[in-house]
Amino acid sequence: MIKRFAMFAAACYCLASAPLCPAESWPEFIYPAEATAQVVAQDMVFNGIPMRVLTFQSKLSSDQMVKFYQRRWKRHGAPEPALSKLGEWRIVGMMDGEYYKTAQVKAERDGSTGYLGISLGLKSIGKTKPVLGAGAPVPFGSVVRNDIYSVDLPKKARTVILTNRQSVDFNLNYYLRHYQGDGWGALMKKRVREPEHGAALVFRKGVEEASVAISEKNGQTVVFLNTVGPAQ
Repeated sequence: MIKRFAMFAAACYCLASAPLCPAESWPEFIYPAEATAQVVAQDMVFNGIPMRVLTFQSKLSSDQMVKFYQRRWKRHGAPEPALSKLGEWRIVGMMDGEYYKTAQVKAERDGSTGYLGISLGLKSIGKTKPVLGAGAPVPFGSVVRNDIYSVDLPKKARTVILTNRQSVDFNLNYYLRHYQGDGWGALMKKRVREPEHGAALVFRKGVEEASVAISEKNGQTVVFLNTVGPAQ
């Protein structure tokens, strides 16, 4: 789920990077009567871009859903909504005032499924590039690929996805030292050999919890770091 959402958020992330600043008034999500939707993220920042996201299921085909958004988002005298493909997904995107709207759709047996996203556009963001992973424990030599922050009252969550060329053991020991040295208790420490070489860690400190998933893929190590705690 995280991987699929990160791919969707990356599709929305076709604008310059932005500082953390919420929109004052978000437009409503629009979807056809043949679809049902639920909130994935009401208050999210993906790599510096504030956004909101729904996931949907529809009785309409993927072609019908794509055409629905192409028609609804078409504006007189404005460029046609952009249409692109990413694997099995088809993505419709359009700039609407200060917002960028995105519909990511794929076919299912009984219709289609996907995500709807609204993110802040160029008029509402600054030129300061955010530092991905700032404040999070990141091993030396790592590259932070995604930094996702969301609020789902009464909780907040942050997911940092990074890669490096260090071993699984190096990363495992790094996070053990970091969290236990900062007073976190280790709830789980698990090594995985099959089908992939990796490890999983869970820590708790008060009402906060941190989980670390480490795996080795294609000659590099991938780390998913997720922290959850009460929203301030």
